[in-house]
Amino acid sequence: MAERGCFLFKDSVDNAICIFLFCKMTEADIQKMLPDTNGGEGDGDYYIAIYKKNGTNYLGRTFYEGIERLMRDEQMFDLTKGTFDDLPRDIEMGKSDFDALVNFTFLQISSFPKQYASDDALPPT
Repeated sequence: MAERGCFLFKDSVDNAICIFLFCKMTEADIQKMLPDTNGGEGDGDYYIAIYKKNGTNYLGRTFYEGIERLMRDEQMFDLTKGTFDDLPRDIEMGKSDFDALVNFTFLQISSFPKQYASDDALPPT
């Protein structure tokens, strides 16, 4: 069971390019990450974020089973292991767009509480 991850995928419903981040956190840290929603509605010990290139974003929480379901439903590209040259063909974008998404991912992960933002969770440069 992974404690954190950052992935890129093409949404099978609306074909939007998405970034998917997750991180196992304490209840107190999830509350800090989701202050406007009283720590996120529902239960779960994982903070999750989905950022769509079309501007629609989702921030919330889930248990690992919810992450596994999403990972089964969508073809995920692991940003911690892959480079632009490794992108699946169905994710159509140029190198500059890919680099911008990687930089955005770095920015989002760096906003995590310090104990969760270790270098091994960041995409390769």
